[in-house]
Amino acid sequence: MKLVQLPLNLSPEEIFPFLGITSGARLAPELMNLIQHYLQSIKELAKPQGLWQTYAVKDISPERITLETSPLVIEGMKTVPHFDTSVKVSLLAVTLGSTIDHLLEELGQREPTHALILDGVASAAVEEMAEQLDQHISREIRRQGYFPTARFSPGYGDWPLSWQKAFLESIDAWKINLGVTPHCLLQPVKSITAAIGWSRFPVERNYELPAKKKPCQGTLSCQNCPLSAVCQRMPDHQLPDL
Repeated sequence: MKLVQLPLNLSPEEIFPFLGITSGARLAPELMNLIQHYLQSIKELAKPQGLWQTYAVKDISPERITLETSPLVIEGMKTVPHFDTSVKVSLLAVTLGSTIDHLLEELGQREPTHALILDGVASAAVEEMAEQLDQHISREIRRQGYFPTARFSPGYGDWPLSWQKAFLESIDAWKINLGVTPHCLLQPVKSITAAIGWSRFPVERNYELPAKKKPCQGTLSCQNCPLSAVCQRMPDHQLPDL
């Protein structure tokens, strides 16, 4: 498990999409001042932290992937294909800390409009943190000769949110004071968990279902492919004899 401190290098323009503001739109000075005010508040009050842990893949089926020494299962007919050429999976978590949750609750009671602005700023900040850690892990994956998959989270697509608890257990999330509610929601709220696969082959880092094709792109024969027994992408006529 690797624990990291993450800087908040966020500009007001990066916050606009989280507030439903079109890029390049001219904002009233009052609104821009509020955005800048709460961006500064988050930079002063938040405790941005992240951690990550890598596990070897134990078993792959069309519906689920299990990991060595981890209770977490990556599950779902639409989720598994994004990881089905992976031999390892890195689990990451980032959080702004509980102080931001308390501020959101306080503002929601006395200044609902301000709370909406802060919520958007905080969402942008934690997403920027997740992207930072994603880039760090992806560089490590490439350095070791693998290819990073798209980043997936429990609750996204058909990966059930109920796996959130096992996810946190797998990365010792208590070390950054990150927990989960009985309804499988992260606490503090402004937190993100996600998994990134270590693929043996180049993959598209997007969230569309991968095309059903040979993952090796012709560089290996099916008979010599180390993933031939579990490959979910090869057309039927190319499936090896098992």
